[in-house]
Amino acid sequence: MISLDIKVYDKNFVSIKDLSNDLNISDAKWNRLFELLTKVFKGFYFFGNRIWTNSDELDQTLDYLSEEILIDQNKDHSKILFHVKESFLIYNRKLVSQVWDYYEYPCFIFLGENENEQILIQEFKNNLFYDDIVEKAEDIIIMYRSFEPDVLWIKSDINVAEIIESVFN
Repeated sequence: MISLDIKVYDKNFVSIKDLSNDLNISDAKWNRLFELLTKVFKGFYFFGNRIWTNSDELDQTLDYLSEEILIDQNKDHSKILFHVKESFLIYNRKLVSQVWDYYEYPCFIFLGENENEQILIQEFKNNLFYDDIVEKAEDIIIMYRSFEPDVLWIKSDINVAEIIESVFN
């Protein structure tokens, strides 16, 4: 049995609390969600803000995971946006999870249309308000961790509540 507490605030905003431990996106309980999103969406991005630690291992992992680094503030990875290779979201999320854990505020962005990439880049350069990005880009899902280490927050411009219900019920 999957121990998750799913709260639907509205059709575009959902939280999923892991009742068994802190959020670990490499757990098998997240497989169906990532499989579905990678089938439906075309662009996959990782955004990390406020790095906890930096190491040579992080540099190597970023080189391995990213198709392209779009933002790397001060080249120290304190604020980074990169295009994730699709295969890592499906087959090797453990490596992606390691990068997720390096950041205080990590998130995944799934884009339906690649032309929204420029909106994404501009908004992350200007500020960090997910609501603004969701309003400006079409066919987008943003999954992120905030203050609570055991909660996955999901915002979208599409009916994400329906997607979550189909995956976890």
